[in-house]
Amino acid sequence: MNQSRLHFQVVFALAGLVAVVATVVAPCAASPEPRRVLRGISAIRLNIDGMPNPPEGIGVSEESLATEIKDTLRSFSLRVAPSSDPEFVLSELPTLHLTVLIQRVEESYSYVILMRLEERCTASRNPQLSVPWCQTWSAFPAVGSVAVAQVADIHGKLLQQVTQFGKAYAVDNGH
Repeated sequence: MNQSRLHFQVVFALAGLVAVVATVVAPCAASPEPRRVLRGISAIRLNIDGMPNPPEGIGVSEESLATEIKDTLRSFSLRVAPSSDPEFVLSELPTLHLTVLIQRVEESYSYVILMRLEERCTASRNPQLSVPWCQTWSAFPAVGSVAVAQVADIHGKLLQQVTQFGKAYAVDNGH
C-alpha cells in the first residue's frame, strides 16, 4: 500500500473520530447557564498514559510531562495530590486523565490528545446509587499530524490542553 495513502487514511480516521465526538458533545454544551462542573474541587489526582516511549525529539517523557502539568495546574491554584501524601484520600479525589497517542507514519507523526476529569458520582434520584467514576469534564480532542522535524510541537499541544483545563477550573472557582 502506498505510504501517502496510509498517512491519509490515518489522518482521515482521526478526523472522523473528532467529528463523532463533536456530534456527541455539542448538544451537551448548549445549556444556557454554565454548569460550573469544576467548582469546589480543591485537589486532583493526575494520570498520564499513552506515552511510555515518547518519540525521539519530542522533548518530554511521562515523568517530565507530569511535573510540567503539576506546575501548570498549581499556577491556577489547583493542588495535584502526590500518591504518597496521607493528607489526601486518593480514592475520593477527582482524576484528571491525559491520554497521548502518537504514531509515526512515514516522515510525520499523527497524534491524538484526550483530556478528561473523572470522579465518584451519586445519582440524585437515589443517593445510595454511587458510581465509582463518571466523566464530569472533558476537552475537545487535539488531533493532528506534524512532520518528524516538528515533533516537539506536540508538546505545545499537550500544554494547551492542560491550560484549557486550568482556565476552566479558574473560571468555575472564581480565581
